[in-house]
Amino acid sequence: MGKGFLADKGLLGEDLGDVVKRACRNCGLDVELKAILNDSSACLLSRAYSYTSTRFSLILGTGLNMAAFLPVAGIGRPKFGVRPDGWFDEATHVIVNTELGMFGQGILPVTRWDRALNREHPRPDYQPLEFLVSGMYLGEIVRIALVEAVGATGLLGGVVPPSLLMPYSLGTETLALIESDDTSDLAQAIHLFSQRHPSSHAPTTADLAAIKALASFVSVRSSALVATCVFTLWNCRLEAERAYISTLPESSPERHRAEADMALETTTVAFNGSVIENYPGYLANCQRYVDDLVASKSLAEPRSICLVPAKESSLMGAAVALAMKDVEEPIFDDCAVAFVPSDQLVPKLISEFTRFVEQNGASVCEPRRDGSLPLDKITHIISNTIDFPQYVESQAAMIPVVTTQWIKVSLAKQKQAALLPFSPDPRMIFSQVVVTCAGLPVMDKESIIGATMALGGQESKDVTRTTTHVCALSVDDPKVAFALSKKLKCKVILPHWFDDCFKLGKRIDEGPYLLPDPEILRKGADDEVDIPVSANLIDATSANPQWVPLPPDSDGVRPPSTVFSHRRVLLSHDLSLSARFTKIIKDIIVHGGGKVVDDVEDCHMFICQYRDGPQYIKAARACKEVGSLAWLFYLIVSNQWRNPLHRLLHYPIPRDGIPGFKDMRITISNYGGEARVYLENLITASGAVFTKTMNTENTHLITARNTSHKCAAAPEWGIAVVNHLWLEESYAKCEKKQINLSKYNHFPPRTNLGEIIGQTFLDESRLRELYYPGGDEALSPRAKRKRKMLEAAEDNAYPNGPAEGLPVATAERDFDVMRDEAGGSGRRRSKTKPAARVPTAATETPLRPRQNNQATTDTPSVLSTGSRSAKAKAKDRLQGIAPDIALYEKEKKRPAKAGAPWGGKRAADRTERQQDEFKSAAKALQRGDDEARPVKKSRPSLPDVDMRIVVTAFDRWVGDSHKEDQDRRKLRDLGVQIVQEGQPCDYLVAPKVVRTVKFLCALSRGVTLLSTNFINAVLQTGEVPSPEDYRLKDKAAEALYHMKISRSEARAKANRGKLLRGVPIYCTEKVRNGPDSYRAIAEANGAIFKIYRARGSTTIKPTTAEEDGEGPPDPVYLLSNASPEERQLWPRFQAMAENGNMEARIVVPDWLLDVAMAQEVRFDDKFLVDTFHEGEGK
Repeated sequence: MGKGFLADKGLLGEDLGDVVKRACRNCGLDVELKAILNDSSACLLSRAYSYTSTRFSLILGTGLNMAAFLPVAGIGRPKFGVRPDGWFDEATHVIVNTELGMFGQGILPVTRWDRALNREHPRPDYQPLEFLVSGMYLGEIVRIALVEAVGATGLLGGVVPPSLLMPYSLGTETLALIESDDTSDLAQAIHLFSQRHPSSHAPTTADLAAIKALASFVSVRSSALVATCVFTLWNCRLEAERAYISTLPESSPERHRAEADMALETTTVAFNGSVIENYPGYLANCQRYVDDLVASKSLAEPRSICLVPAKESSLMGAAVALAMKDVEEPIFDDCAVAFVPSDQLVPKLISEFTRFVEQNGASVCEPRRDGSLPLDKITHIISNTIDFPQYVESQAAMIPVVTTQWIKVSLAKQKQAALLPFSPDPRMIFSQVVVTCAGLPVMDKESIIGATMALGGQESKDVTRTTTHVCALSVDDPKVAFALSKKLKCKVILPHWFDDCFKLGKRIDEGPYLLPDPEILRKGADDEVDIPVSANLIDATSANPQWVPLPPDSDGVRPPSTVFSHRRVLLSHDLSLSARFTKIIKDIIVHGGGKVVDDVEDCHMFICQYRDGPQYIKAARACKEVGSLAWLFYLIVSNQWRNPLHRLLHYPIPRDGIPGFKDMRITISNYGGEARVYLENLITASGAVFTKTMNTENTHLITARNTSHKCAAAPEWGIAVVNHLWLEESYAKCEKKQINLSKYNHFPPRTNLGEIIGQTFLDESRLRELYYPGGDEALSPRAKRKRKMLEAAEDNAYPNGPAEGLPVATAERDFDVMRDEAGGSGRRRSKTKPAARVPTAATETPLRPRQNNQATTDTPSVLSTGSRSAKAKAKDRLQGIAPDIALYEKEKKRPAKAGAPWGGKRAADRTERQQDEFKSAAKALQRGDDEARPVKKSRPSLPDVDMRIVVTAFDRWVGDSHKEDQDRRKLRDLGVQIVQEGQPCDYLVAPKVVRTVKFLCALSRGVTLLSTNFINAVLQTGEVPSPEDYRLKDKAAEALYHMKISRSEARAKANRGKLLRGVPIYCTEKVRNGPDSYRAIAEANGAIFKIYRARGSTTIKPTTAEEDGEGPPDPVYLLSNASPEERQLWPRFQAMAENGNMEARIVVPDWLLDVAMAQEVRFDDKFLVDTFHEGEGK
């Protein structure tokens, strides 16, 4: 072939698909071949997937090729070969592989060195253009010219290095390294050239300068020729589209689509290949020549061609082609999915998966305006955790909840994968385990496979790339040998691991069971085992913690806990909190958008210490979220919702313990760290007595291993030896479990059971039976629906066994799934647009632990001088009045004028006089001067604040501060308080949609948008109408910004300020309007925001694709202008991103405003700076 290969031998006339399938069968591989495509087609598809403006691809490495997306009508039919009947009636456009390297015979300008290369080539004139531009030949052209120059000009001392006499001995890589040397003496280039081409003459700086210049001439010519080809194909496509449009009727939708395609401002050309990616200056030269050619066309409308990299295009393009193959049968047809944002599934990933499922036939259901999921429309819920508020409700309705891995596997298989193996429920201990057995007896194999599949695993008949575990007794089995020879990422494991997992009902670490040298066979049970750390005990070791910890990455400042947004919380009196500590907790809840209430009827969350009392019984019966102080603190720290039943000490403890535990004395062994603290507290909560040491009075020993001095002595003293599962399950079931069950006495020899601690859930049905039975007649209709839903979830679950509590069957719903609205509950599909899901101003919280006293007074637990206490109180007071101080100082600066309305400096001066009089009176009071004591006037009490609103772009008060003060007081008298930006609020009031910092930051907190007519109505009537009647409507803005107000509200409530979580956004110092405003918007949506100065402090950690999991690079954004000064920063930013395996996107700030307004992580080429400012400066 063109580069000297003979790969066509025996293939001419053969169907390549049959050849590939035949070769796979010969190797014992069962392969279903769906599509075959070459490098240029794959490159185009890979980039068109994310850049919808992609119409071409360019491959420029060892060889040269381009692909183009062209109308079918513009290509001769013989070129298509054999096509199915009716194909030409349906196909409008096709990807054309141009084999561009073969063009140019007789028309390209060539030199004598080009002709010399062509003469000596094994296939002269075969690829004329490729001979001039590709990496295979650039070095050879320079070599031929260099050898001539040595003899003609005395270059290199007139001595040709022996190695240069061999054809193709001077590689293009060497030229690239020489051209990259920017030092004045070219020392690096000299060293490199001397090493690769040694000679009796030592090359000088002048020699290498000449070679560098020669290499530059050849590479620049190459970039100019390639740019000409790109421009010519672009022009050819426009002509073909114009001809195609002329054949279509005026009213044809296809004509309108083609005309819109013709009007494309920016056409993207995806590129891949070592030369264009790595050769110094090549890409910049090529882009410059393309820009000049487009500008020379003098078009009436602005047009541009943008070269964009397509990394790993062969793999990505093949994946896209495979996904498109069966487009007539979408994988997710008739699926209506909803995504649940969490720490494991951030909005950025949701946007990507939304695109995947919608392109394959699914519809994505947006959250309701309150952020909840519309379960009556959903067929599948995509979540990587079961800790979201509507999980139990989805169980009751038998809506499957699966992880994002289900989408990936379905796409890979080109059909919907089974649901059970992809459940996020941790009780499915073998979820995402794909096992095959090798050399086991039939009965053992069937037992392992059956139990594994029942607990979320899958069976693989043979060893494949998807196999995760090979269960075998030795490495001699053929399956094991195959897995090892192919270096597959599966674990070869003894069947003992499955047996131990089945006995415990928990998944333990596979490490000690791995072949070829399993630890359980190599070491004894008495050998030491490391004590593990359990992630399940984070903020769950005590039911009654003493202080509110800070988030681990908070830098001493607590971000808003948006998990409380629109939630009402009731703190029980049995918590015995001090007044100061209660205020701290209330402030955190309010700052997160929640509210603290005093009545069980009004609350969503009820926090108490014990499972008794009227408040607890009423809240539990009404299916409120009942949790302990530890659960509340977990919500504050993690800012992530969790079911309080999923951690034993996140639920209130029984005041009298668990029946049967009162007379027990329990000690523990082989547990460490938080696991030990957790067990001590759980023993005490159960009603037993914990002892640090063991003696004959102890009744039970709880141990993680049965090897310790305590374990040896316990049987002699008649002490029962059990693992922690006995205690946890007794506590969860509210009854003492029998200790003779095998799971409680099982101790795998090389495992410390501390690794599976904290995985047991409380049983809500047992809690209801013991602590709050009956009461159905007093429940509200909503509470009755919740109760019915919980009972349905229990009916749909396994009654016992390792998978207890998991849904087992699919059934039709016979009840309204938590809908308060009128109307039917029939399932409907919602063909909506892709969904996106989603920290703001921070509040500092005192870190001092609270006092563990029963009194509610604020008494320090240590001796104090009084100064620190006074300062703390003053600081709390100052935080509360800070907004008023700011407004006061603003009013003071306004000058006083004759006839001016009351306020400003006049009001400030009078206030200061009154304060002076008050101070004088206070001094007289200290002297004992009773006559001078001022008479204290009583102040009327204000009603509670029912609505906190932020107002923006409201012109009612412009230039009239007196009227503003009066209106604010009227609103406050009616329970409506106007708060400042960054403070907790429930509503945002504006006359229309505006892209102000205040508007976008408030929207990110999940507020409800109201029209300013609401304020006018309140002031006119003296009453507060229903906010629902004054929802903000702005059709013009929705069309302009491509968003819907209701959808943005719903997404914001679901995102809870985490829309851009984990998304790095850099900003230049001189960006339009300055970086501070964009920082506020980005951080309000959870982004990582940094100022970019092209210095070391703003770099991304260098990361390879392999270290990044071989996935496609994540985008990193730079907000910038198009000024020459800003442009100088771009190359370093792009290099920084590339070194960190990230995709650099240099965008205008409008991109951030667009994302914040739509509350969806989305991107369009129009926000790229070059595209946005197209035509400027030309």
